[in-house]
Amino acid sequence: MVNCEQSSLSSIKRITCQHCSYTKQQSNAAKAKSALLLWQNNYRNKRNSSYGILDHFFGLPLWIQISCCGQVLWAYNEAHLNFLESYVQSRLRERLPDDSLGWHNGSLASRLPRWIKLTQHREKVLEKIQQLKHRL
Repeated sequence: MVNCEQSSLSSIKRITCQHCSYTKQQSNAAKAKSALLLWQNNYRNKRNSSYGILDHFFGLPLWIQISCCGQVLWAYNEAHLNFLESYVQSRLRERLPDDSLGWHNGSLASRLPRWIKLTQHREKVLEKIQQLKHRL
């Protein structure tokens, strides 16, 4: 479990592991550099990266990620991983229009990559999710 905080006075972001108390800080000067690294890693060089997927806050590699079906399967935390497992396991995935907005692309499920949604990848994705759960 990780605790994140940001000081408005000093503009320093701090992340602390609640298990071992390891702390890492980042100033605004370092933020620009990590933002560039994040963009290069996650968007431009996605398949060639040795880091995998990076966290948007610090630009550090996500801990919960694994190669799957030629892509990277990742989650931010256990709840995110459980949602992915539930979604992939479901045989019927209904999308209903919102009463006020109609059809829209605002749900987490609607933004999942196509390869995760494909029936042909279901068993492999579920297998990799189980491997990630054993790491937690």
